[in-house]
Order: sequence, then structure tokens, then C-alpha cells
Amino acid sequence: MVDGRTVIGPLGRSVRDVRLGLSVIAGPDGRDPSMPPVARVADCSVSGLRIALHRDGGDASCHPAIAGAMDVVAATLRAAGAVVEERDVLDVRRAADVTRRYWRRAGLAPIDLERLLGDWDLCRTEAMLLLDDIDAIVSPAAPHLAPVIGEGSMADWTYTLAPSLWGWPAIAVPVGMADGLPYAAQVVAGPWREDIALAVAEVLEPLVTLPIAPCPNPWPRLGARNPLRVRPGPPAQSPGCSAQQSRHEVAVFLVADSRGPRNDSVSRGVFVDWLGRLRDGSSFDG
Repeated sequence: MVDGRTVIGPLGRSVRDVRLGLSVIAGPDGRDPSMPPVARVADCSVSGLRIALHRDGGDASCHPAIAGAMDVVAATLRAAGAVVEERDVLDVRRAADVTRRYWRRAGLAPIDLERLLGDWDLCRTEAMLLLDDIDAIVSPAAPHLAPVIGEGSMADWTYTLAPSLWGWPAIAVPVGMADGLPYAAQVVAGPWREDIALAVAEVLEPLVTLPIAPCPNPWPRLGARNPLRVRPGPPAQSPGCSAQQSRHEVAVFLVADSRGPRNDSVSRGVFVDWLGRLRDGSSFDG
């Protein structure tokens, strides 16, 4: 990726489907030198987790509905057994400063580039100290409702810049609606602790029910040929996954559309949706 902070994650219709997608894409593949061989951690419980509830948006004011939803989020997590503390830990102004300099790095003088890298490393090092007394951070995903396409601003990334700089896993899960638009909470966990982020997101997911449109067929020219084929296989012995859940091996063939490249986010969303329907034993079209 051109942007060294970028990690493409799955887009799903539920936290359960995102968890399923992660089980497919996580882990080393033997060809990516930036991916250390870190074993996946088994699923965890929210009970007993120490969670920092972050509200500070720096120079960005938070939409009243989103600010109020954070109270509901905190109460929901406490009811699930988590220890929630009001604590602003994302250091949003500092994260924005480092990010702006990073985006301008091509024009920086060597000494300024060295200073940028030093400040970035310091951010990551100091963030690790947070894990001495917290397990996760919950904040708004954005301080406002979704803007009109093309009218975004730096404020869009208020709460997400710090986890990106730190290299920590994060998930956005819808927790409410305002003016006909959903808004989300961001759940951040320490390095390689996607299990914590997913567990917290699953507790928050029932706070709002969103309408889900039918899943489109991204390869209409295939006709009756199905790009997802399943063959029986022996049960996998992976942590946190029962033999009943993993009774099939899945071979997925993504066929390029000859009319041009398709939107990556749509394709990833469709892919995770298909995996979810496979898990539930549903049928497939197209």
C-alpha cells in the first residue's frame, strides 16, 4: 500500500460475519514479510475487561446524538460485566499533527522527516503503556453524522487516527440513528487482540437494528455458474472453532468482470456476506 498505515479489513453485515471473514484472512501467508507469525487468540468474554471510554474530539464538536449514545454504550458494557472508566486516551490533537506531517512527507526536509518518524515512534511506545491498566478503548467512530460525498474534512478521522498510528486493531459498529443516518462506536484493542475488539462490538451491536439491502450479484455474466464452491473436508482443529462449524473446506474463485475493475469495498462486503450464508447453510444465487 502507498500509505504504510493502511490495513484493509473486512466489511460485513454483522460482527459475526466480520469475525468469520477475519478467520479467513488473518495470519501469515508466507509471502508478506511485514506479517509476523502471531497465533490467533481464542475468543474472549467482555466480563472483567477494563475499558476506557474516550469522548474528547479535540477541535471537533460531537453531534448531540452521538455524545448521548456514549452514555448508553457505557451502561451496556457495564451491564455485561466490563469495568468502564471515563478516560480520554486517544490524544486526538497529537495524532492529527503527526498524521498531517505524514501526509506531507514527500515535501519534508530530511531533518523534518526524521523528527516525524521519531514522534510517530514515541506515539506508539507511549500507547503501549496504556495496556498496563486498560484492555480496550471505546469512542465515537466519528464526531458527526456521515457527510455528503466529497464534503469530508479532517474531522472525519478525529477518533481513528491514533489507532492507525499505533497499529492497533479497531472495529466500528453502529449504535444508533439520527436524521435517518446510522452512527457508530469505535472499539480499539491492543496489538493482535482482535478477539477483544470483536467481543466488545458484539455486546454493542444489538443497540440498533439497521435495514439490510439484498446482496447484489457482482458477477452477472457468470449466469448459473457459482463463484463459490464447497467440497466436504475433515473438521479443522483451529482454536475457538468447533468441528461442527468447520466441517467444510471452502474454495472461493473470484472472477474479474471484463467490463472493468469493481469497487473493492463492495466485493469484500459481498464476499463476507457469502461466507455468512455458507455458515448458516443458506443457498447461493448466481
